[in-house]
Amino acid sequence: MHKNKILRVCHKFLKGEDGYDLDIKDMCIRSSNEFQNYVIFFMDKSLLERYIERNKLIIKNGFYYKEDIDTYIIPIFYSRIYRDYIADLYLIRNILSFIPQFLRIIYKIRPDKYIIHGTLTFQFIISLLISKITFKDNLTIHHNGLINQFTNRNKLRNFLKSFLHNISPLITNEMISVSSHGRNSFIFKNFVKVEIPVPIIDDFGGPYLEQHVKMNKLKNNFKIKEGDKVYCCPGRFSPQKNQLNILKAMDSALCESGNKKIKLIFVGRINDRNYFKKILRFIRESKFRDNYCFIPEVSNIEMHKILKDINILIVPTHNEGLGRVVMEALHFNKMVIGSKNTGHEDIIRKDNGILTDPSEVSLISEAILKISK
Repeated sequence: MHKNKILRVCHKFLKGEDGYDLDIKDMCIRSSNEFQNYVIFFMDKSLLERYIERNKLIIKNGFYYKEDIDTYIIPIFYSRIYRDYIADLYLIRNILSFIPQFLRIIYKIRPDKYIIHGTLTFQFIISLLISKITFKDNLTIHHNGLINQFTNRNKLRNFLKSFLHNISPLITNEMISVSSHGRNSFIFKNFVKVEIPVPIIDDFGGPYLEQHVKMNKLKNNFKIKEGDKVYCCPGRFSPQKNQLNILKAMDSALCESGNKKIKLIFVGRINDRNYFKKILRFIRESKFRDNYCFIPEVSNIEMHKILKDINILIVPTHNEGLGRVVMEALHFNKMVIGSKNTGHEDIIRKDNGILTDPSEVSLISEAILKISK
């Protein structure tokens, strides 16, 4: 059966378990009956072998291919200097090297439609312009929240990011943001639609959490007992994910309530080592240190199993577009503590959680006490 070809351009694909990666994977799966998906993303060439092995890719029709999602995968190689992928994509040599690589790929694929999963780099804008020149349909998706928070110190790059982001709705045939919060980052909001993606969720039975508690990196006496209220805070350890404020708020709530049955589990990788050290220092000095546990990053399927076993998801983070894990927790009928002025406002209501100010420890603590009753 002949399928129309979709070419997706994104900054990364199948490289982690964050919402951006998983949302694009879900979109490929959902559209596979009607379309043949090709995904272009950026990669350091030295990581290619490991990437192929981890994702079990084969060669098919001259491209890497992932059979379980029926998707062709095409890395575009680029130079890495900075820790921030956006900063690397702004290197002149990476912009210039992208154009011939991209043209060779589209000449071979001949896509019927382009879907651009981002707005902040010249590579995304170039892809849109090429789709226009070749008279092909295109769609742009903004996966993040506001772009004016947690910006780089480089003022020129910040200006260019904002400029490219705001001209995208004027170039693309259709612009979609995955949250109202993200839509608010555009000057031309009337050109932007909001569509909240529904994640594909693996619904497994428990109990499962105890297996991971044994992996606890804090080496304390953390144990889950019957009647405990188990909170889970997933996400990479970084100031944006706000784990330190969440921890301080939990410590305050434990002190005020005297309820030692409240437990908090962090799940995620260490993205900012200095920030993680502050968290460890706080836990070691806390009289409630046995109420805290840290589990290393797990796969999305394992995270679904953990969500079934916990009571409350706590994610009052900064600048969230939507928060895929919030939708996954709500699917399992878990209460959620989320953030005001983020994409959480689209899905958290009085009957399924509490919205709070992530910058105010006292307000997070108040939310914990209220939801723990």
